[in-house]
Amino acid sequence: MLTHSNGKWYKVSGAQNDNGLYNEAYIALTGYVQAKGALLGPKTNEKDAGFRMEWQQESQNTAQLAKLKDFYQGKSAKLAKPATIYGLRYDRDTDEIAHFNWKQYYYMGKGTEDVATAVYNQILRPDRNSAYMALVRETVPLYCSEGDMHAKTLCQRMIGYAMFKNWLHPDERMVNEQISASDRENYYFVGYFGNLDKPDVVERKKLDGDLKTATQLFEQQFAGATPKFNVGIMGHTAQRKWWNAKSQYNGKLRNQDIYRLLARYAQDKLQIYDKEAKTEADAKLATKDDFDAVMGEKLEKLQGLYQGGGVPLFRQTTFSIVTLDKRSDLIARPWSQKANSLKAAMARMTKWVYDSILVQELPIGFLFLAQ
Repeated sequence: MLTHSNGKWYKVSGAQNDNGLYNEAYIALTGYVQAKGALLGPKTNEKDAGFRMEWQQESQNTAQLAKLKDFYQGKSAKLAKPATIYGLRYDRDTDEIAHFNWKQYYYMGKGTEDVATAVYNQILRPDRNSAYMALVRETVPLYCSEGDMHAKTLCQRMIGYAMFKNWLHPDERMVNEQISASDRENYYFVGYFGNLDKPDVVERKKLDGDLKTATQLFEQQFAGATPKFNVGIMGHTAQRKWWNAKSQYNGKLRNQDIYRLLARYAQDKLQIYDKEAKTEADAKLATKDDFDAVMGEKLEKLQGLYQGGGVPLFRQTTFSIVTLDKRSDLIARPWSQKANSLKAAMARMTKWVYDSILVQELPIGFLFLAQ
């Protein structure tokens, strides 16, 4: 009899009786199971029959919920920017992955508590055969129900799937959206490659800035009778997009090896996405107090640029701010005003840059001009 760890039976061989039943095979299987100590004797009560009581399951679920709610150990401080804190569910029966509790939060503790409640209501209480994890879309995974995120396949699949679906922003060493298209040395397609027979083989290779050429170079990695790689996907240094996934799996498991490949690259090569994140610092989330302190230092530096005496100018002068967007190379003049004082003009320009660029953390350079 051919079976699988998934609990399904696929093939039976041996002699059949007149009704087409494989009685000898069934007897042999029963003998094997009983020899292991199972299916022996009458079971006439719940305990002997191995039933799990409702109160036992509810007690276990309640304990798990309390453990999840106690996961957060941070400052309970307001974040500088809202973070998308949500959960992922991996259905072991269908191999499908879906997100839940997709919400934005100014407090990490509230986000992790809501995810814990959703886990209880959607997975634990209905007794779904699912693994799950919590993540912050903008930064890192928080925890995985299976334990070690670096060692457990289901955790890695969920992490890689989140990256693939843009539900988890890749580390800037994988995708840096601030790289301009004009920066030809750093703006190009890359390939992520692996081999199912050699789990430790995870590589990223530079391809080309042109999609067609990059695709040809990507395909060459799988050419020949015994190619080094049999799993791969194309990415880009500055775009959160993916191309040409090559999976060794079919059906429901299709691309699951790709998802794990992406997670393994991040974990093995970049040493990220492999540890639980119980605090704002662990989750790479800036609190408002910390952010304001950093911004205060930048504002003080800007305000220190002017070192004049504040005396009136001979005539009214036009002052301007010229900006350069590092992502698009767009040059613009978004601010221009006349003033009779350099001190007053510098104060206005400083405030505009602080409010419009620095606080927004935009990749924009700026220049103060007097015409």
